[in-house]
Amino acid sequence: MEYILQDIDIFDTTLADKLNNAMMTTMDAFEQGNEYNLTVSFHESLLDDYSRIYMLNIPDIDAKNNNTMEDKIHNLLSFQIQKIENIITQNGINLMAVGIQGETLEVLNMIKIQINKVESEPKKSKKNPLKVTMIIPSLTYLDDLAETAIEIILNECVIPQIVLESLGKGNDVNRKSHGESN
Repeated sequence: MEYILQDIDIFDTTLADKLNNAMMTTMDAFEQGNEYNLTVSFHESLLDDYSRIYMLNIPDIDAKNNNTMEDKIHNLLSFQIQKIENIITQNGINLMAVGIQGETLEVLNMIKIQINKVESEPKKSKKNPLKVTMIIPSLTYLDDLAETAIEIILNECVIPQIVLESLGKGNDVNRKSHGESN
């Protein structure tokens, strides 16, 4: 199930309440006893608005952990995902993974919320299931970071040479790269 909330952004502290209102007409689509994953997406460029982040007053935030811009962003995203998770679980939906992520959406003032059924075999014991919470301020940054790391690994790693040698081609490739012939 996907919900698109228009004319709202990640700074709106009533986001969870607005999602709750949107969900009221679709609650029968969620089956009792099933497990779901939650993903909340917002436009990542909003986190470049330092004046709004700096001025934001988030309820129940410990002041000593709210000093740096990174702290403030983390506190904002933590607050939003916790409030949304609470609203959804109060509606009887069992969440196994929850996440909030910045990405490039169509417009700035939009929140996209996806609640997807987990397709897996039932667990024998559901007393204390493990729940995963992810906070990713920028998917673009994470993608760029992963791409850079992979490039470094592939360019500087000896694994490709080892693979070539195991195929019996390592020495041929080495000779050719040093100007030698067979």
